Amino acid sequence: MSANLKSPRFTIAVIFLFAVSIFGPAPAQAWELNSENSRTGLITSAAQFWVEGYGPIAPKDFFFDNFENDLYWASLSFYCERKSLTAYIYLSQIGSGHEDLRLDDPGYISVTFNGSSSKRYRTYGTGMTGMIAIKKDAKAFAQTMLNKKTMSTTLRIRYGKRIPIKFNVADLAKAKTRFKYAGCSI
Repeated sequence: MSANLKSPRFTIAVIFLFAVSIFGPAPAQAWELNSENSRTGLITSAAQFWVEGYGPIAPKDFFFDNFENDLYWASLSFYCERKSLTAYIYLSQIGSGHEDLRLDDPGYISVTFNGSSSKRYRTYGTGMTGMIAIKKDAKAFAQTMLNKKTMSTTLRIRYGKRIPIKFNVADLAKAKTRFKYAGCSI
């Protein structure tokens, strides 16, 4: 056995790398992916979450952590049904007893990718409070995210304040096959 393998520095380095790989922080980039069969065919969705004061949150942390009341939270999701792709952005508040948030929807949303490149997408009301949809440009929106790490925008509550949100959109490419099977290629 070589002298390097017996040295205390080598042993400490191996133990440190092993501990970091096991106990290191988990990235918040995992998408919550779902697929189901329905009367209308295969439905596929992918979702990301953001919480005020915490930033992008992994789905498992969003569903199982206890956050303080009154914080804003948002979700970004892609939904494929009947071979039609739609992107939804939803904003709400944690806790009960809040009024419904009505988003000011000027007909488009400006988003910034990786903190520098900005694009605008046409939005549509959904009839649900706190939610806007990107229908016509959903495929272009998703394709732009495929090689990006972050997506940020500012949502404006009607007659209220602006809420800046930021999602970690890395690894959307891992959902491409799932969406393709549902009839929505991205």
